Amino acid sequence: TSATVQMHPVLLKGHKFKIRLVMRLFFEYMSRIGIDKVNVTVPFIYKNLRNASLKVGFKDEGINRLSYPKHGVLHDQWHMGICRSEWE
Repeated sequence: TSATVQMHPVLLKGHKFKIRLVMRLFFEYMSRIGIDKVNVTVPFIYKNLRNASLKVGFKDEGINRLSYPKHGVLHDQWHMGICRSEWE
């Protein structure tokens, strides 16, 4: 059982500490309902979102090439994940 998270990069501007707190609360909730892994996909154009994901514990799992369209241009995406044992 796993869950996928989508975060919008606009939320990070000036609220990085709050995002980390929200993600910790989210991980606690995922533990209570029995989720074993959380996945996140981050487009390459949002490097600050990748850095925020790394700071809350997500690990790089691979790259999905040319899979995110933005303004008519395709961008690569990072696949990242965190297992229950890593967030507890």
